[in-house]
Amino acid sequence: FATSCCRAIKRENQVAFSLSLYRATSASSTISSIRDSAMTRSARTSHTLPTLDRKPRQRRQEAAFCTAFCTAFCIVLVSITAPMAARFVVVVLAVAVAAVGRAVPLGGGLATSVIDARVGAVEGAVSASSWGHGWATAAQSWWGDFGYSLLSDEQAKFIADNYRLASLEKCTGQGEGVHSEDGIYRTAAQLKAANSSVKVAFYWSTALDGLQCYEANATYMSHPEWWLLDDYGNVVLHNRIPLINYSHPDAVNWWLSVPFSRNNTAALIDGVLADGSGALHVANVSQARQNALWQDKLNMLARLQAKFTALNDGVVFANGLSEYNINPVDEHGLTLLNYTRGVQNEHFAAFEQVDPKTGALVLDKTANVLDNIQYLANRNSSKLIFWSFWAGPYVGFAKGWPEFAGGKQPTGTQAQVYQGWQELLTKYFPFNLAAFLTVAEENVYMTQAVWYELHQGFVTCPEAPTTCAAPRDWYPMLNKPLGPPKGQRKLVSPYKWTREFEFATVTLDLNNPLDGTSIVWHADA
Repeated sequence: FATSCCRAIKRENQVAFSLSLYRATSASSTISSIRDSAMTRSARTSHTLPTLDRKPRQRRQEAAFCTAFCTAFCIVLVSITAPMAARFVVVVLAVAVAAVGRAVPLGGGLATSVIDARVGAVEGAVSASSWGHGWATAAQSWWGDFGYSLLSDEQAKFIADNYRLASLEKCTGQGEGVHSEDGIYRTAAQLKAANSSVKVAFYWSTALDGLQCYEANATYMSHPEWWLLDDYGNVVLHNRIPLINYSHPDAVNWWLSVPFSRNNTAALIDGVLADGSGALHVANVSQARQNALWQDKLNMLARLQAKFTALNDGVVFANGLSEYNINPVDEHGLTLLNYTRGVQNEHFAAFEQVDPKTGALVLDKTANVLDNIQYLANRNSSKLIFWSFWAGPYVGFAKGWPEFAGGKQPTGTQAQVYQGWQELLTKYFPFNLAAFLTVAEENVYMTQAVWYELHQGFVTCPEAPTTCAAPRDWYPMLNKPLGPPKGQRKLVSPYKWTREFEFATVTLDLNNPLDGTSIVWHADA
C-alpha cells in the first residue's frame, strides 16, 4: 500500500511538472510566433495540450491522501522507536517534506524562466536520438514519398537498406484491390521486418486527396454535414471530392482517427505526411472565412501531432512550404512548424520557381526556398524538414509524368521514356545534392525522384532496367565520405554560395545550375 501511495505522489508530481513544462513551451512558442510569423491571436493561443491525465481531481485526491498517510506512518513509527528529541525533529522534517512534495513538482520545481531556457535543448536531444541524421555520408539523410503499389520482397529490402524514412502514399495497394489503410500498414510491416530502424509515415491529406482509395471514404461520404460549403451554400469540391469542413468537430475527429484505424500503430507507423497543409485558396469563400478555416486546419494538425507524440514520439510533417504566395499573412507556410514537428518542401527549382515559357529558374523564388529551409532548420533543431527534389525544372504534369517547358520531357516507347528519366535523374542529382548540402542540418532530409509512383525513381530494377526510372547504379555520391559542415554557407556572388564540409566542398550556382554547381570530394582530390 505504501508503494502504491508513493507512485501516486510521483504521478501527481510528474503531471504537474509536465503541465508547467508545457505552459512554458507554449509561452515560448507564442513569443516566437509573434516575432517570426505575425500570427493572429487565435493562432497564438490554439496549441492543444497532450492528454496527460483524464481524471485530475481523482489523481490529486489520491496523491493528497497518500501524502497524509505516509506522513502519519512516519510519525507513528518514530514515536514508537525513537527518543523524544529525535521524534520531534523527525516529525517536523516529515511534515516539511510532505508539504514540499505537494507544492514542488518532480524535477526540482524549476522556475518557468529556467524551464523555458532548457526546453529547446531537451526537445533537441530527444529528436536527435530518434530522428536526426548523421554526417558520415549524404545517404543518412535520404527519405522518400511513394506508393500506389505493394512492394516485392526485393523492393522492400532496397528501401529498408537505402531510406531513413519511407512515406507511403495514398492508394498504396490499389492495383491489388487493397484499401490504402491496409496497403500502408502491410507495407510498413514489410519494411520494419527488413529493417527495424527504418521509419514509416502514413500519407493522409488534409484535402482528402485519394480518399476513394481509403476504406474511410464510405464513412465520410455518408456524412454530408461534414462537407465544406461556400458562401452561397454550394459544396466545395477538391479533385471531385467534397472538401472537409475543418470547423466541424465530428469531421475533424473522423480525420484524426484514420491513421490509427489498424492494429499496432505504435510499432508500424512513425508519423503522418499531412498533404495539403498550406493556406486555403477556395473560390466563393470570403478571405476572412478562409483564414478561419486555415486556423482550424492548423489546430487539427496540432491535435494529430499531439497524438503521435504521446504514442511513439512520432512526427507529423505538413506539406505546405511553397513559393506560391497564397496567404499574405504567411506567404511561404512557415507557420506550420508552430503546430507540427515537421514540414515538407515539395518543390525546388520546379513549378512555381520556373518560368513556364523558357524553363529558366526564377532566381528570387528558388533562393528564397534555401533561405526558408536554412531559417527553419536553425530556428529549432527539434523540428524536421523533408525536402523533395526532381529530375529538372518541371512546369506542369500530364498523363502520369511531369512536363518541361516546350514539351522536352522524355517520350517514345516505354524503354525510351524510362531511359530518358534515368539520364535526367543522374544529370540533375549533383545540382540537387549541392542545393541540399548548402543549407542542410541534422534535421533536414532530402529525396529525388521523377514523380510519386514506385517505378518513377524510388527503387532500382537491375533485372529489367527498362521498367523503372531509377538510375541503374543508384547515386554513388550518396555514399562518399562527407563529414559534418564546418559552418554555414557563404555568399560568393549573387545566387552563388559555397559551404565546407569535413570531406567535401560544395558550390551551388543558381545562375548556372548544372555547369556552375559542383561538389569536390576531398578523398577524390
